[in-house]
Amino acid sequence: MKTRFFAGLLLLSFTSCQKDTIRDDNSVCASTSTVRKVTDLAGIIQFNQTEQRFAISRYVPGTIDAVDIGIVCELPKNLQQEGVRVQFSGTYREYTGKAKPQIGGQKYYYLELTEVKAN
Repeated sequence: MKTRFFAGLLLLSFTSCQKDTIRDDNSVCASTSTVRKVTDLAGIIQFNQTEQRFAISRYVPGTIDAVDIGIVCELPKNLQQEGVRVQFSGTYREYTGKAKPQIGGQKYYYLELTEVKAN
């Protein structure tokens, strides 16, 4: 009886501590409309818990609190780390996901990258 209890407890601890998997469904990016194309912008990589995807956050110059958050459609493996500063080009697309702005100036988009490199 004790053996089953401990085996169950051990199994439960392994399954509850597993790292969340990163979503890899890029079809949503292609199915939304283009908002604007951007070239050679600076940003920082973050992991969005709600979307379970990486995002690039970009402060909008000349504003107090405006931040564009691009949920990245596909990010190269070597850049999949929070805090990496990048230069990027691509297409911002209409966002239809679940993440909500935390401050007034945040705007969410899907971001289809054409070029990205670490600074």
